[in-house]
Amino acid sequence: MIQLIAMDMDGTLLTPPPIHITENTIAVLKKASEQGIKLVLASGRPADDAGTFARNAGLDMAVIALNGSCMTLHPFDNLICVHHLKKDSGIAVLRHLLEQNAFFGMFCDHDLYVHELDPLHPVPDMIWGTYLAEGRGQISRDECDAWAFAERGISKFVVVDLLHSDMLAKIRPEIEHLAPELTYSSSWKDNLEINPAGVSKGSALRELCSMLSIPMDDVMAIGDNSNDLSMLNCCGYPVAMGNATQDVLAACPYHTLRNSEDGVAAAISKLALNDSQTGGQTL
Repeated sequence: MIQLIAMDMDGTLLTPPPIHITENTIAVLKKASEQGIKLVLASGRPADDAGTFARNAGLDMAVIALNGSCMTLHPFDNLICVHHLKKDSGIAVLRHLLEQNAFFGMFCDHDLYVHELDPLHPVPDMIWGTYLAEGRGQISRDECDAWAFAERGISKFVVVDLLHSDMLAKIRPEIEHLAPELTYSSSWKDNLEINPAGVSKGSALRELCSMLSIPMDDVMAIGDNSNDLSMLNCCGYPVAMGNATQDVLAACPYHTLRNSEDGVAAAISKLALNDSQTGGQTL
């Protein structure tokens, strides 16, 4: 019996741009919640940015944020289970990314430092989150803040290749050599996400389920990209989106529709609600 459903956001729960949760999917999620199923957002986004989607949809959801570096039991709650990169590893990665003049974001709990390729033409903050202005953190492009944030604790790096060059292929092995113990993944083909050692959506999902006394066999997880594999591999009901990468499709016995086709609603309707009519689609 499914007691908890964990959902990735971008490429999974959220539609293609302009991103949102469809009314059909909201209705299915509310039905699941009414039946006592715990709902969880599992995202690379900051906690408050992810939580705003839940709040706007009228849903009470736990939030696994920054690929598992922190979580909240309800939207805009205090952060719990907070994990940071080991300080010397985080500083080594920060220094290397600055030296290479990479385009990257460094998340530190609620705060974000952005290193721009061209400071005179900054990239819109939307690349890092949809509702950052509504969150509790600050966004800085001042390198002094980067070092101050690093002293407090780094939650996650995201390195982005806007030019679709071979930059990530070059820089990833360099960073892995500097800090091989860190967790490396991607949420999109043009990024590299770096988390503390042993920290992932899967590790956070296990932490949350332990707190809630929910066995992993009773957990459903839905995702589309490599940073979702850790949670898909540890649950009883792993579901790949129709738009998922090949490694995610291969890892999951259950496949659903694309995020543009209400795939989350279809999967929940079939597996958790046993209602092939809800959402109008089946797996």
